[in-house]
Amino acid sequence: MPLETVTVHALVTGAVHDPFSILGLHAEGSTWWIRAWVRDATACTLVPRDGGPETELKLRHEAGLFEAALPGRTERFAYDLKVVRQGRDGRDGREGRDGREGRESQPAELIPDIYAFWTQLPTFDLDLFRAGRHHHLGDILGAQALTIDGVAGVRFAVWAPNASRVSVVGDWNRFDGTAHPMRPRQPYGVWEIFLPGVAPGMLYKYEVRSPTGTLRIKADPYAWEAEKSPATASIVPQLDTYAWSDQPWILERATVDHLTRPMAIYEVHLGSWHRGR
Repeated sequence: MPLETVTVHALVTGAVHDPFSILGLHAEGSTWWIRAWVRDATACTLVPRDGGPETELKLRHEAGLFEAALPGRTERFAYDLKVVRQGRDGRDGREGRDGREGRESQPAELIPDIYAFWTQLPTFDLDLFRAGRHHHLGDILGAQALTIDGVAGVRFAVWAPNASRVSVVGDWNRFDGTAHPMRPRQPYGVWEIFLPGVAPGMLYKYEVRSPTGTLRIKADPYAWEAEKSPATASIVPQLDTYAWSDQPWILERATVDHLTRPMAIYEVHLGSWHRGR
């Protein structure tokens, strides 16, 4: 059945705890429904990858929420979304009533549905993390450039156990916290999402909504790269292309008595990080 108005309002205002529970493909009784969340889109069509008939989705909210029933479908299937987005002048890429196109015409584009991807973080890793025994958290948390089902993008994951909603914000969505809310992985306190099209070098942060509705924008504690101070955004890394040049130092390190060499010691006063103190 169509989403209730209160649920639509919660999604548009960024108050939905688990967007994957309502977006994407869902079987309700004997009928499959598709719900797409594409910010600033004015038209959206479901395009099955199995060659089945296309379905034009109904616009439920002008912010970019679309939905439609899919009669005749009996099981989950792969698909893409054909979308038309608003131009910079606020008009879409279709012809207007006067037969002229908007000055900033945006052609229809075929994109994967972000909310059609399954969970990405293995339960094995999350169990180790929860037990405090995962020794390579930098490989699962933070921003990881990956290719999933032939689609290139970035998987984001962050630990925020007390949040009511977490979104990843960045260059690609104008740092809009309602654009890409993440999936909660309970009971681990981890949030994740895979975003096709995001590429290394882009800036990002996390928008965290507290249980009381307070919003905070946070840099990624597991970021591999960050902007130079005073800027504070994290940067999607490209780890596999970095050319290391420390081989001479590594070879020399084995021949040095470190007990007789100068050393640098870093310390931090944890109390200074407590809020309100």
